[in-house]
Formats: sequence, C-alpha cells, structure tokens
Amino acid sequence: MDRTKAKAIGKKLLKALKIFAICSIILTVLEIGIGFWLISTRWQLFISKRQMKEFAAELTNSEPLPDNFMRIYKVIYPKHIDTSLREMIFFNYVVRFVSRDHDYDSKPHCFCDLVYDKQVKHNENLRDIDWTGRLVDLEYGFGLEKYTTPDRCFRYFINDHINIILSKIDRSLYPNLSRESIASMTDDEVIELILLLKSPEKFNRFKNPELFDKYLTEYKVKLEMDKVSKK
Repeated sequence: MDRTKAKAIGKKLLKALKIFAICSIILTVLEIGIGFWLISTRWQLFISKRQMKEFAAELTNSEPLPDNFMRIYKVIYPKHIDTSLREMIFFNYVVRFVSRDHDYDSKPHCFCDLVYDKQVKHNENLRDIDWTGRLVDLEYGFGLEKYTTPDRCFRYFINDHINIILSKIDRSLYPNLSRESIASMTDDEVIELILLLKSPEKFNRFKNPELFDKYLTEYKVKLEMDKVSKK
C-alpha cells in the first residue's frame, strides 16, 4: 500500500472516529436529559398537584432555626440550604462521579431530597400512597420544589432531625442540650450539635474524642476564616 492510500484511509478512520465521538456525546446528553425529565416529573403519576400543594404547605409550619445555628451551618456547609435539586444532581452527583471526589459536604445538596422519609412518618395521606420505585424520595423532592423552596425543605428536615437526636442522646452526657438552649449556645456548642446531627455515634465526643476534636478544630478554623474574610 503506497503512502497516498494510507493517508486517505487514515483520514477516513479519523473522520469516522470523530463522527462516532460526536454521536456518542449527543446520545449521552439525550439519555441524561430524558432520564432527568422522567425523574423530575414521575411524581405526577402518584400525586395530584392539589395534593402536592397540601404536602408542601406543611413545610411552612416548621419554625425558624436560631440565628446562631444558621450562621455557623452556612459557614460549614455553604451549599446545603438554598441549593435546588437540579444543582445537586449536576454539580454534586455528576461532578463527584466524574472526578471521583468523595468530599460530599462541600458540594451542593438540596434537602428536598430528604423530606419524604421524614414527612411520610407524620402524614397518613402521604403514607397511604402506593409509590413504587427506588427513587421515591428524589421524585417526591422534585414535586415539592414546584410549590416550596429548598430553604423550607432544609428547615423542615433539620427541625425534625434535631428532635430525633435530642430524644436519642444520653441525657446524663448532655444535660444542658435542649431545643430551647440552641439560641444561647456558644459557637463550639453549636458545632457539636451539627456534628451530632451528622452522626450521633460517630461524633460522640465521649466515645470518639479524637475524631470529634479533629472536626471541631476544622470547623472552628472555617469560622475564623469566614470572620477574617468579612472584615
């Protein structure tokens, strides 16, 4: 085979590879788009818009969290309160998967994805809905976002989770920890509460003092850096 024919064949192969790559990208984007559309709209197969509005309205009854708690939480997890489910999926799940980044906390997260497991325990009408599939919590979250906000999802989840943690902790170890005491807590105490919300067993300072101290120090550094940046 002479050099001219070899070049011609090489060009054809290169062109075919380019076409294949472009088609693969287009098909992948289409698959992602269709998959996202199915997940984000599937809730309508099980819940009417009127029902979803009623379920979403329950979130508005959740009381505001103390200012000191919100201030510290936003510094530690700056992308966990106002993030939408779309941002969470594309900038958390996809980016973490592609980059193999296991740093979950610093990535966008929407709490509307977590409300279903909480709300279904308190709402008989929601519990009676026969909802099939493995992504019920995410599909329900997309429905909620139509009629409420990520901030309300966050407030609803955290309020309920605080009540659960307070009911489970050993009162002899945490005698002064209560719902009413949060507003008057020091920064260190709020950080400890946030760690307990993350995992009451893993971040128990009496059982795992070294791990607790590690995260307490890390979060205090974040607070100090935030204060410096605002001066």
